[in-house]
Amino acid sequence: MSPEMAERVDAIKAVLKEGNIPIPFARAVLKDEVVKPGKAARLFTMLASAMNCTIAETMGLVFECMRRNPRFFESMVGIDMSGNGGD
Repeated sequence: MSPEMAERVDAIKAVLKEGNIPIPFARAVLKDEVVKPGKAARLFTMLASAMNCTIAETMGLVFECMRRNPRFFESMVGIDMSGNGGD
């Protein structure tokens, strides 16, 4: 991790340590795929890499538990629930 990235991650962790909730900016980005006429394009929400690193570090165990117990939770990490992947 670069010193600049480490500084951004530390800033997010400092906000969390104070008991506050960091509010990240997110960008909506169309998925880079060919879409059939009449089919809706898929949209991704892109967070800053420092926020992604922090979320992965702090919530990784929760996400792993969700992946290992897909029938217990009402959503699945990394699965498009509107597709066949959630069956």
